[in-house]
Amino acid sequence: MPSFIGYGICEEPRPDEVNTAKDCGRRGFWQYNFLREIMPHGNKANFTFNESKTKDLVELFASEEATGKIFIEPHMVKRINLTSNKIRFHGCRAVRHDDHIHVQLK
Repeated sequence: MPSFIGYGICEEPRPDEVNTAKDCGRRGFWQYNFLREIMPHGNKANFTFNESKTKDLVELFASEEATGKIFIEPHMVKRINLTSNKIRFHGCRAVRHDDHIHVQLK
């Protein structure tokens, strides 16, 4: 596990991708990036984001009738070319979804 609580070690946006955490922070939503800011990152180098397996997993969830919504960070949606209408932006009042994926059942 990247962090001792499983959250806060994020797949950061690339320079050419939208930085939702930065945008939400500018709008005063401090909690959006909170866990990333307080979590030690010493273990991050031991983990690599696997784009193809993440895409396969999200598409598997999206193909299921029982899945209502999938929350994942906008830069990751674009990067791995996700197109399901079940994928949503969770809004700035939530927390980042590039250290985990949130699947909401119907």
